[in-house]
Amino acid sequence: MVISDKNYKFLNSNLLIYNQLIKKNMQSKISFQVPDEQKRQKAIGSLQGTSCLYSEAIKAIIPLFKPIPNPKASDWLVEHKETGQTFEGYSKGVHNKVTVNRNTIYIQPLEDSIDQEFLETLKIFILAYYKGMNVKVKELLNVKKIGVESRVNKYSKKLQYNAGQILQKIENHVPEDAYCLIAVCMTDLYPRDAWNFGNI
Repeated sequence: MVISDKNYKFLNSNLLIYNQLIKKNMQSKISFQVPDEQKRQKAIGSLQGTSCLYSEAIKAIIPLFKPIPNPKASDWLVEHKETGQTFEGYSKGVHNKVTVNRNTIYIQPLEDSIDQEFLETLKIFILAYYKGMNVKVKELLNVKKIGVESRVNKYSKKLQYNAGQILQKIENHVPEDAYCLIAVCMTDLYPRDAWNFGNI
């Protein structure tokens, strides 16, 4: 098909207008402002009331993290307003605490395609990261046999399992001595019918 010079200019002009509208719409959505150094320090606070060791550890890891960048199209911060969180606010929150009776991290495989070597490697990493915790691998709980709904993603054409239903189904499989249970699934997930974690 041959496009005349007149039609080409018309299409190009409309494309530019369309791109400008998208850019304007995106800018109107973005309310998030990247915090500067002063605001980041304010969020960390004085660390008064924390142990000296804890305080020094926090200060030591700060340079290892880059400031959050400006959000891009379809990023969470473009679509959702977040108020942020201070260290003091986090510290006063309700957290899952390790106790002598709840000090084990369980790994729960959900698919028979997950091999033992992968699970043992995951266990080694968890033991290295969560020093002093017990880590145990549970027997397979097949996601296909516990009544979890699935669908084929309309964008990727790949199978997905309902993540909310997985959480509901495994709740009764959490041992009493568990600090937490990590469900391992190699298939994509979706939180609910109207949502995607991603399109790919």
